[in-house]
Amino acid sequence: MQTKAAYNGNVEIAYETFGEPGSRPLVLIGGLDGQMIWWHDGFCQALADAGFHVVRYDHRDAGLSTHFTGKKKAYHCTDMLDDLMAVMDDLGWESAHLFGLSMGGGLAQFAALHHPTRVRTLTLVNALPMGGSAIGAFRYLRFPGPFKGLFRRYGKSRQEKVRMLADIMRLTEGPHHQFDDDWLTKTAERCMDRRWPDPHARNRQLFAALGEKL
Repeated sequence: MQTKAAYNGNVEIAYETFGEPGSRPLVLIGGLDGQMIWWHDGFCQALADAGFHVVRYDHRDAGLSTHFTGKKKAYHCTDMLDDLMAVMDDLGWESAHLFGLSMGGGLAQFAALHHPTRVRTLTLVNALPMGGSAIGAFRYLRFPGPFKGLFRRYGKSRQEKVRMLADIMRLTEGPHHQFDDDWLTKTAERCMDRRWPDPHARNRQLFAALGEKL
């Protein structure tokens, strides 16, 4: 599969497509520090077979897209929204359906608020209503939920990093439909080959997402 790039100024955003141009446009927006390959190829192809032209992309600070440095805030949520718009522009899409997972669900909501003419529908998974306080978000969390991995520790080896990435993705699975362990491990290994994890990238994205106001 060919990986292409869209540009938001000097920031390069890597993306891939499934399906036929001219079909219904659909953007898959991944979660915090997640690479686009966590959107399963088979899932993307099933959406394409259902009549969508599907795009998945790496956020800035993830995968093959431009990475930043430092431990503090390096950009704003509006910059990440502009990345999304740059991908749509590169594909020639005036508007699209948005499917957001976790942080991607938050970005999809902000996209609808800031660029309403470019958003056809929203589909949100594991996402919270945006615009309230961080403390207020706790009402929507089911325990142990994301806190299951709070006290886990990982070594510096490749094997340990693979285990960490797989464990993070497991936090998004439901009680009745678990991920395939082999797919999790292989995808985590592919993520490692695309980009070695940056421990501060997650914080930079999180600072940007939490800093947005309605």
